[in-house]
Amino acid sequence: MSRVENRVSGKAINSMDVIEEALGNYDRTLFFVCHDRRFISSVADHIMTIENHKIQMFNGNYDDYLAKRNPASENGLGDINKQILVLQNRLSELIGRLSMPYQ
Repeated sequence: MSRVENRVSGKAINSMDVIEEALGNYDRTLFFVCHDRRFISSVADHIMTIENHKIQMFNGNYDDYLAKRNPASENGLGDINKQILVLQNRLSELIGRLSMPYQ
């Protein structure tokens, strides 16, 4: 978004700040999709995600969502390490096949 000059004070303001403030004061339901984490954290008080074909709901802003989500993702770290090991083994097998003389 662009910067806008406030006609009363003559100060330049960021239009995103104005939008964030207006939406932050909005007391109704607002559904939006955004990749700007700072914007989400300043506006949203509930987070809805789609993970593994399921809708997950979290109360709180984006920072709260990350805090609640991290323990679950740490448990998934073992699964990721297993997948990395499987891929490394497949890659080693492929390299072995490619290094064999052609017959």
